[in-house]
Amino acid sequence: MRALLVGNSEHPEFAVALCWLRAHLELTVSASLDLALQHLRAQENPQLILLVQSRRNEISQHQIEQLHRMAPLARLVGLLGSWCEGEVRSGEPWKGVQRIYWHQWTPQLIDTASGREPHRSKTWVLPRTTTPAERLLCAQEHHCTPQSGLIGISALSFIDFETLADACQARGLATVWLVEPGLADPDTVHYADLSAILCNGGTSHRQDVHRVTHLAQKFPGLPIIAVVGYPRLDDQQRLLAAGACQMVSKPYLLDELLTALEKSTGIFQDGTLPARSA
Repeated sequence: MRALLVGNSEHPEFAVALCWLRAHLELTVSASLDLALQHLRAQENPQLILLVQSRRNEISQHQIEQLHRMAPLARLVGLLGSWCEGEVRSGEPWKGVQRIYWHQWTPQLIDTASGREPHRSKTWVLPRTTTPAERLLCAQEHHCTPQSGLIGISALSFIDFETLADACQARGLATVWLVEPGLADPDTVHYADLSAILCNGGTSHRQDVHRVTHLAQKFPGLPIIAVVGYPRLDDQQRLLAAGACQMVSKPYLLDELLTALEKSTGIFQDGTLPARSA
């Protein structure tokens, strides 16, 4: 896929995503709007225009419309930093641009751009005016193949456990609650029975790191996926250093959580991403 990236892609939050984009797409990087317009005048129109913004107002709606007039068939996707998370509630988010935050780019951007998942890539042809709810309904129109496996869930409350358990059971995966603080009773849950562990984060990211460390020590070598709310880059780095193999940010789509399990456990592995990607 031909893709044009517009904006400051050198921010550390986008480093992993940019590495994947360079490796898998025919990518042209333009740090400014003028350079992007020059490229569009001189080259074939891209199929994807990726608007990268670490802070709000780095790229204006007027600039986006200039790009869209030059390449009207290109899909417009925003890859956004942590400082853009409040735009939807208190600011003026871009119109007609699909929003993907730096901690959500996989699988949303990968599966859409690569066409690896037809039920997601078919949203590519939807018009710019399509709402996120309409895009979600379109992407969910597919049948999942039931899987087998046992997933340990570390959660601070039974309600949190049930939420993740329901998601796993939607794909046929069995679950067990690793109750805090003793986690699991070795007489009822055996290390060899578990395929992976989901660690549901609480209100303190520092405490989440402590819990991931505890789980990594108790279940050495077992994939641990940290599920945390509104993470920052340093939160992700601490979680990975503590022993998590991946991070899923809240609020998450069901597909995002299940894809993280796929990549970490090999339950339905296809080898597209390394297990350490997040």
